[in-house]
Amino acid sequence: MAVDWIGFGYAALVTSGGLIGYAKAGSVPSLAAGLLFGSLAGLGAYQLSQNPSNVWISLSKSLSILFTKENIYPKTSGC
Repeated sequence: MAVDWIGFGYAALVTSGGLIGYAKAGSVPSLAAGLLFGSLAGLGAYQLSQNPSNVWISLSKSLSILFTKENIYPKTSGC
């Protein structure tokens, strides 16, 4: 059974990004998003490590991050 080191590293990176955003700017949304999506990434990496054919949690996590980012940071350039 192979461990998904890349997935766990990504989860740690996302979580630490939320923590750093909170520590530097006091951003509670950054902290909440970092903890939420970092936890989902960790869960997806764990599931993928247990059963390599189970990609649904990782896929849904990636799509939710994409759609959330588009809703939080809409294009404001007017183009």
